[in-house]
Amino acid sequence: MHSLQGADSEAGHLVQIIAERSSEFAHLWNRHEITVNYDGYHKPIYHHELGRIDLYCQILFDSDKSQALLTYTALPGTASSDVLERMHHNTRSR
Repeated sequence: MHSLQGADSEAGHLVQIIAERSSEFAHLWNRHEITVNYDGYHKPIYHHELGRIDLYCQILFDSDKSQALLTYTALPGTASSDVLERMHHNTRSR
């Protein structure tokens, strides 16, 4: 976990909870393969099965700006929005 407070931060605890529930997440998180490509707020994401998904990023900071939460959304009515909707329904039906 990388933040000003480290693993004891709220974000660090969230990562720990998710890692305990998903061995795939834990494996990927521990690899630290993170790249940053800022080209505005548009973020193309490449899914291993679904291909490119065009998302828009919003960054939310806590009150002292020591942690940030990035939210990704697709424009309504787009192919990317349809993909996210299908992913949501597939996840809920498991």
